[in-house]
Amino acid sequence: MFTMAGCGDTINQTTGRDGKVCLEDSSCPEGEATDKPRDNNPAEEVSSSPPSESPSGEETGSQDSGTSEGSGDDTGQIGDVGGEELSEPISVLLSGSRVPDGMQASANGNTGGTDTDWNAEDVTIGSETFDSGFIAQCTLVCRDDEDAYFDIKLSGKYSRFDGSFGISADSDGDDKTETLTVKVINQGTNRVLRSLTLQYGKVVPLKNLDVSKVGMLRIHFFGPLGGMHGAVGEPTVRQ
Repeated sequence: MFTMAGCGDTINQTTGRDGKVCLEDSSCPEGEATDKPRDNNPAEEVSSSPPSESPSGEETGSQDSGTSEGSGDDTGQIGDVGGEELSEPISVLLSGSRVPDGMQASANGNTGGTDTDWNAEDVTIGSETFDSGFIAQCTLVCRDDEDAYFDIKLSGKYSRFDGSFGISADSDGDDKTETLTVKVINQGTNRVLRSLTLQYGKVVPLKNLDVSKVGMLRIHFFGPLGGMHGAVGEPTVRQ
């Protein structure tokens, strides 16, 4: 605001901490500043009273619409670390419709008479039935020494493999005494991690097989796949 000083000049005035008005650049004698008149307009006064409360106890004044800390409204996703979602799940079921892209390195279907199915449902081995699994069989000009395999791209991201191995209960061979051999192989080194002999009606569980540092894992069946169908119930890898 502006005021007229006693010396005839129009100058700025400010209010000091003691409530007195000091005239800037004034030639008035020191200590002769006039008091700033009090503005008694109640409409311009800021109320210091707290916001009123509703009958429910909630404040009706302006509030921050953000969620307060400790409110229990946690919208983060399971597996988040520091606000960043983990790029890999803790475990992955390799059969069924939810196999991550890129992990199924060999195709479904018939190749030279050998049929491999990654997405078989209700796989039964002996007396146990699994929601999903692998089935390997021969469907054309079958011999006693057929082979079929499943290649799984792990890229060194997983440490353990679990699965239940055997011969599918749906096998249509007449001679149920025939057996199959299955080998779990590290394709990068050609190292056989486990070799199993499979008999009709028996489940061979494989738990906690070490697959750390394996880039490509192969499950390879050998034998009379025309009558005896190789099966793996719910094959799973874990970090």
